[in-house]
Amino acid sequence: MFIELKDIIQKYKMNVRGVLHLGAHQLEELTIYRSCNINNVVWVEGNDDLIPRCREILKEANSNDILLNYLVYDTDNIDLEFKITNNTQSSSILPFGKHKQYYSYVDFVKSITKKAFTLKTILSENNIDITKYNMLNIDLQGVELRALKGLGELINNIDYIYSEVNNDNIYEGNDYIADIDVYLEQHGFVRAETFMLSEQWGDALYIRKNLLS
Repeated sequence: MFIELKDIIQKYKMNVRGVLHLGAHQLEELTIYRSCNINNVVWVEGNDDLIPRCREILKEANSNDILLNYLVYDTDNIDLEFKITNNTQSSSILPFGKHKQYYSYVDFVKSITKKAFTLKTILSENNIDITKYNMLNIDLQGVELRALKGLGELINNIDYIYSEVNNDNIYEGNDYIADIDVYLEQHGFVRAETFMLSEQWGDALYIRKNLLS
């Protein structure tokens, strides 16, 4: 997370009940959440190969967090090609755009065909009560807006959204920050913080307008 969670919680007086974290990778944010007294997280990761290590990390941390193995999209039960990279963290359902120009050492090493589902369906299938989670953290390598749209009307339960964002064609056909801005504004959010790298991708924090003093 380029924007320090502890800082923005203090700055905006964020009351985080729980987090839905899309794109868990190897739970790098676990210690960050715990340092902010956030002990209620649903981790969603699409790469099957990473799930065993994620389970080990949660067990070592004596955590009651929930770990789910899904690809997240805006459509249910659709077959997608999930392309896995040598660093694993750049894996995506999208081909490289300028990512290859900026990070020449990252390559796709294999791909799998896997069904994707909307976040709304994922929560329903796993009997997860969204009222216990009012923050989204999205790191899905270019399909962040599609994941948001897949939440449907349940977005009304969310107060804070921390998302990776793109201002250029980092992946072919990736979602753009300007379109995320428009969609979230329609649902009562405003972009409060932005950290953008010179490579034209970064992180953004969105907060419900009525929670901004």
